[in-house]
Amino acid sequence: MKLSPSPGEDATLIENLEHELRVKTIKMAYAMGETSAECDSGDPEPGPGATVKCTVTYMGAKVPWNVTIKGAGFLPGLVGYDAVPAMGVITREGAIRFYWGNNAFGRQVRCSDIPAVELVPLNQPTRYQCETRPNSKDSLEVTDSGPRFYPSPADGD
Repeated sequence: MKLSPSPGEDATLIENLEHELRVKTIKMAYAMGETSAECDSGDPEPGPGATVKCTVTYMGAKVPWNVTIKGAGFLPGLVGYDAVPAMGVITREGAIRFYWGNNAFGRQVRCSDIPAVELVPLNQPTRYQCETRPNSKDSLEVTDSGPRFYPSPADGD
């Protein structure tokens, strides 16, 4: 599956923003998936200081984004913005791919029952874990740039 190409040169700021947020959501999920986006701005070209609420639907999960328009970017025709997701999205595929790619090195990997897609609080431990044999168990968190695993506290700590 491929993400649709960037909007054309005549696209509005909102159309470009919706595309960029779809890309950011896929990166957060660390897995390709069907996406759509909608921003609630009544103005297709909001100016500096404007705030826009957007929702990216990723494989049925609705990821809310808060966007602040900053103004002209560093190149002509570009507009800067800050976009912060209100929730994180995890995927079984993305979490396992990330864990395997960063920890496995030929070792046996087991993960808890990570759902296909789920919204979770951002930058907070989830109930999901992966472990490599022997003796390494790590807890899953989601950041705006993708899944991350951190050592779980030892039992009894």
